[in-house]
Amino acid sequence: MELNKLDIRTEIISKTAEEIDKPPPKKDGAYIFGMFVEGARYDSGTKILEESYPKEMFCVMPVMWCRAYVFIEGKKDKGVY
Repeated sequence: MELNKLDIRTEIISKTAEEIDKPPPKKDGAYIFGMFVEGARYDSGTKILEESYPKEMFCVMPVMWCRAYVFIEGKKDKGVY
């Protein structure tokens, strides 16, 4: 019997919460916002986490698109870590 797992993919969206006026494409997943990261910052230019600026403890994360997908054991999906 083949076991399948349900995983969540998270993708950073280049829009702010105010710019989003409709649900994700095909109502696939959900947009989330209002999250903070402590001790680091998100650099929207390079799209990676960087060291935080001096005396800045928290950084607001951009809008993220979270969606579920079925992970089939033995099948590799390119670009997913």
